[in-house]
Amino acid sequence: MSPEEVDVRWSALTIDQLIEEYWATVAPAMRADGMDPEAEHPPHRWVKDGFAGLIYTLREHHDRTPTEFFRGDVGIIPSEGYEWELDDDAVAIALDRHVEALREQGLAESTIEATRSRLAAYARRFERRNDVSLIESHDREIAVETLSRVVARYVSRDAKRHLVKDVRTLYAWLAEEAYHEEHVLDGVGLDDLVEGS
Repeated sequence: MSPEEVDVRWSALTIDQLIEEYWATVAPAMRADGMDPEAEHPPHRWVKDGFAGLIYTLREHHDRTPTEFFRGDVGIIPSEGYEWELDDDAVAIALDRHVEALREQGLAESTIEATRSRLAAYARRFERRNDVSLIESHDREIAVETLSRVVARYVSRDAKRHLVKDVRTLYAWLAEEAYHEEHVLDGVGLDDLVEGS
């Protein structure tokens, strides 16, 4: 459902009315795009593209994030998988999808677990330090700066190299899945991040 098809005066609605509007307007649009409105949160970018008024109203009139609204008010608790320890459920869902795609490539479970741990370290640092969501398009500088900080926490050069590879693979997947317009870490290697590492 395109934004122009939705004619809702979001800012005039109470929380109870917003919940009703979620089921009347957002949920059918989610279903049309292959999502389950009773079991998952829509990606932040999807909401922003089609329902920017909802995000604005939640923030400016009700002091809530979309995640707080979907979880606390609407009562949608996504099924618990790996605990990414992120505030943005949409990012956790995307990371779960990425890890599942890696698993489908036949990687060993021990490799999957190590990769997931490194991605979690990056995603948590990204969320704490940046105003933009990891699954929204953002500048190369933001990704490089965040990755440099996480790389600095690893001791061995081998561990650092694995981290860079995993995060680059994640960004390639985000671009492939149309979360991002481009692969912002394309061509970035360990030597581009930390001198003397």
